[in-house]
Amino acid sequence: MKKLFLLGSAIVVFAGSAYAQQPGIYRGQTSQQMSIQFTVTDTGQLCVDPMQFSVALTCPSGTRTGWGAFFGGLCNPIEEGSFTVTLAPVDGAIPTYVVSGSFDSDTTAQGDISFQASHLYVVPGKDLGAQLCDSGKVTWTAQLGAGASEPVSFEGNQVISGNSGTQVRLSK
Repeated sequence: MKKLFLLGSAIVVFAGSAYAQQPGIYRGQTSQQMSIQFTVTDTGQLCVDPMQFSVALTCPSGTRTGWGAFFGGLCNPIEEGSFTVTLAPVDGAIPTYVVSGSFDSDTTAQGDISFQASHLYVVPGKDLGAQLCDSGKVTWTAQLGAGASEPVSFEGNQVISGNSGTQVRLSK
C-alpha cells in the first residue's frame, strides 16, 4: 500500500508542475527569420493576449508577399500547456491564419503558423488576377522576457483583429 501511495503522489506533483506558464511577454523568431511576440496574462485563467507576428507568403505566380498580424482583445486560453490563436475568414474574406503553440517549459514555447491571403497580380495580356498565397508551415520559438528585440515590423500587408473586426492595409 505504501508503494502505491508514493507513486500516486509523484504523478500528481508531476502533472501539476508540467503546465505552469509564467505570465509576461514572450518574444521569439519564426523559421522565416521574422518576429513573433505574445503576452501570457492571468485573469483567473491563463490566456495568450495580445499576439503579433510577421510571415512571408508564396503565391502560385511565383511572387512573395509579406504580412503582419496583430490579434488582441480576446482571451485565447492556455489549456494543458497549449493554445491556438485563429483568424477565421469573415464572410469569405481572406486573410486567415492559425497560430498553434505549446509550452515546453514554464518560460519557453514553440509552435507553428499557417497563414493564407489573397493577392492581386498582373496577368500578361489581361488586367488583374487574384491568387491565394500561403505561408506553408512556419515554425516558431519564443522565450519569456527574451532580451531586447526588434519590434515586430509590418512590411507589406497587415491584419489587425480583435473585438472590433478586421482591418487590412495594403502596401503602397
